[in-house]
Amino acid sequence: MVAEAIGAPYKKQYIDLRKGEQRDPDYLALDLMGKVPTMVDDDLLLTESVAIQIYMARKS
Repeated sequence: MVAEAIGAPYKKQYIDLRKGEQRDPDYLALDLMGKVPTMVDDDLLLTESVAIQIYMARKS
């Protein structure tokens, strides 16, 4: 929602928690804890929704 509000470009990837997709090897390569949401920006990895929102708001 923050990306939409500030007009920031982003790529969505849907993760089906009911199917356990957050435990797929490709997702765990990003975040070993399998937390959702996860945001990657260059070398920065954020896995807490509030931290992601604050980061995006400050970056804009």
